[in-house]
Amino acid sequence: MIEGGRSEGPGIDPCGAPVDLTITVKVDIWFEWLALATLIFTMLASYLLVKQSLTTSSLTTSWFHGKGLKCVCLNINRLLHKFEQVKLCIDKQNPDIFGLCETFLTNRVPDRLLHINGYMFERRDRIGKAGGGVACYIADGVNYKRRNDLDNIDIEIIWLEILHRYSRNVLIGFIYRPPNCNSDWFEIFSEHLEKVYDEDAEVMLLGDLNIDMLNAPESSNVTKLLHILDNVHLTQMISEPTRVTAHSKTLIDHIYVSHPQSIVHHCVPIYAVSDHYPVCVTRKINNQKKTVKEISYRNMKKLDTDAFMSDMFNAPWRRVTQVSSPNKALTMWCKTYQDIINIHMPIVKKG
Repeated sequence: MIEGGRSEGPGIDPCGAPVDLTITVKVDIWFEWLALATLIFTMLASYLLVKQSLTTSSLTTSWFHGKGLKCVCLNINRLLHKFEQVKLCIDKQNPDIFGLCETFLTNRVPDRLLHINGYMFERRDRIGKAGGGVACYIADGVNYKRRNDLDNIDIEIIWLEILHRYSRNVLIGFIYRPPNCNSDWFEIFSEHLEKVYDEDAEVMLLGDLNIDMLNAPESSNVTKLLHILDNVHLTQMISEPTRVTAHSKTLIDHIYVSHPQSIVHHCVPIYAVSDHYPVCVTRKINNQKKTVKEISYRNMKKLDTDAFMSDMFNAPWRRVTQVSSPNKALTMWCKTYQDIINIHMPIVKKG
């Protein structure tokens, strides 16, 4: 018999045969769990399909608009584990420079394992403990030099100087600031940027600072950072969330520039290789040589006034007075004067 939905013995099926209801109830529960698992799997599969669709569409859509130097920075959170995704991203977007934060690289990982055709690779690993690190891929067509002299032992940062024939050189840096930094980090960072500022160059700095610019009024770290940026005339370009979870949206990946008027475009693509979105910027480049007008002037740097006056005094002016035609007399006078002045104050062309 059954009491309260529980089986306490054998029952009778419609044909009169005895049935063990304990087995029947267990089978029903098993089917309920199977249905629930199927539902969860279906929901998960749908979520992954949507996420894959978003990621794919973000890669097929260009992250850059306009002509210029195209730069990306992404907190990759372990480059070696996500190397294939980075290769795919570079293949689809063709950036000139692709910066990476939190590479987690050590000296046990050789550069050859991270090689991408058509790109040079620069890295600066964290020394002494795990995690962190910054690196960047630079397209072969970009003329640059690594600025090791701007490295700072207390800041995870890497600097490149981009050399361009018809445009001013640009210092581009990629930086990572761990969330648990000491309070003196801001003072060190300020001194470092002042050193960069003394280079008297255009500056672009990209990276994960772990300082949420969306919480500017409430964050003392934001206040400190804005004060530092103002001192060296850097402008923060990004205004959208760069790290989005189920429970929060933060803007912790930044782009700082010294010449906002040189920026053609910037954006935050919805592309989630890690738990951060990349930040992108295009800096206009002048690929044509400016036309310079040639000018002529008389060089008076070596003028000896005494010698000049002597030649003027001894010139054959009397011959001018012996010419009956006024026009011929004027021509002779001008030629005599021109010959003397060309000796003492020669014409120089510059352009």
